[in-house]
Amino acid sequence: FIGIKATSWDSAKAGLVLSSGTYELTVSATTASGISKASTVTDKSKFTVTIPAWRGSLTAPVINIAQSEYDYNSNVTITWEPSQYKSIDGNTGEIKYTVYADLAKQPETVIAAYISETQCVLANAKAGTYLVKVVATANGLTATSETVSFNVKQPVVGKPVITTPQYVLLNSDIDILWEAADNAISYNIYIYTGNVLPDLPSASNITSTSYKAKGIIADAGVYNVVVEAVNGDVKTLSDPKEMIVTIPPVEPTNITATNVYAGNKATVTWTAGNEALDVKYYVNILQSNNVITSYRTTLCEWSSEQYLEAGSYKVEISAKNPLGQSASATANL
Repeated sequence: FIGIKATSWDSAKAGLVLSSGTYELTVSATTASGISKASTVTDKSKFTVTIPAWRGSLTAPVINIAQSEYDYNSNVTITWEPSQYKSIDGNTGEIKYTVYADLAKQPETVIAAYISETQCVLANAKAGTYLVKVVATANGLTATSETVSFNVKQPVVGKPVITTPQYVLLNSDIDILWEAADNAISYNIYIYTGNVLPDLPSASNITSTSYKAKGIIADAGVYNVVVEAVNGDVKTLSDPKEMIVTIPPVEPTNITATNVYAGNKATVTWTAGNEALDVKYYVNILQSNNVITSYRTTLCEWSSEQYLEAGSYKVEISAKNPLGQSASATANL
């Protein structure tokens, strides 16, 4: 460049576009009479030109979602058309992708980071609307796709099946048991008497398939149990299961016999030892310690079906609950 009268020079203003590389700069000073003197090439007159990454170009990836709606808990494959990178200095550079996805808000959660592939999988998608974006990077450049969305259906929550035994013992570890329901995240338990489901559960947010109800049930009686499977706003109730909470029976008292005469049919009555539920009474009539007749009843009364002969008799009455616990008493007729 000739005829510069200043002591500085701007290559861009001069229309010179430099490629990357190392350059040497020489400056010659010339007088009006034509006498010239060149500068000495030193380290200070050498400079290097580096083409920064932003001088290249990177296109944004284009996301392809196969369908607009998916089933709950499905695996959603997210694919995209690859970005294209071009650099002024001829470098190609490797393109990496980071994928972001979130429910009902701008995507911030990374589901795949710095991958070379042009697809990834969002596993076990939950209900709601997902927003997704893909960010490409190459040689310091970034390019972001447009944000796309897809919907995941509400789950179909299965019905729990209660497996708790019908009879349980008061003051024991009363375990409410049930089979896991499809797509359930947690469970609520209702334990109540009567036929009306309470507004509020007895226990909630249970993540296993069992619950110890000892602290809820204070008295023996007949209870209904319902298990509710929960996944967000979707809930499914089990069928009610009757649960009878009982206590160990106590031996019968006040055993009384009437019509105990030869040729008569005797009648025996007694008083229940306690209020154990669903107790059955096993009545044995013995003569010389041999059982001559047996009878089972839920009442506190027994009448002989045959005429008694003269002799000594003994009656043995056993109270037994459905759990196999029993208590007995005997009396002479």
